[in-house]
Amino acid sequence: MNIGVNYSHLTGIREISRSFSKKYRYDTDNTDKYSIKMTIDLSCNILTSREKELDDISTFNFYGKYKLFKGYLTLGVDNIFDEEIQVSGDMTSTSTNQYVYYGMGRLFKLGYEIKF
Repeated sequence: MNIGVNYSHLTGIREISRSFSKKYRYDTDNTDKYSIKMTIDLSCNILTSREKELDDISTFNFYGKYKLFKGYLTLGVDNIFDEEIQVSGDMTSTSTNQYVYYGMGRLFKLGYEIKF
C-alpha cells in the first residue's frame, strides 16, 4: 500500500494534495518468482484549501495490467465517479469577473505495453 502527501506553498497560493493508492498483484503460478500476471492500482487524489475560492476536489482512479503474450494489456479509468474538476479560475466575491476552467471528466484508457 502506498500513501503519499504532497504540499506546495507559493506566495498567495495554498493547495494541499493527497494521493492514496492500493496495489494488488496476482501470480497464477503460486510461486515467489517475479512473474507478475496482473497488477491493479486503485488511487484517490484529494485537493483541498484551494486558491481563489475554487472547490475542493477528490478523484478516484483505476489502473490495471494483465500479462498477455510478450507484453501487458493495460486498462485505466481516471475520475471514476465523473466529478466536476475546477482546474483554475477566480471565484472570490471581490472579483469583478468570476470565471472557472474545468478539467476532463471520466477518461477511459486501453493499451498494450511492450518493453524492449
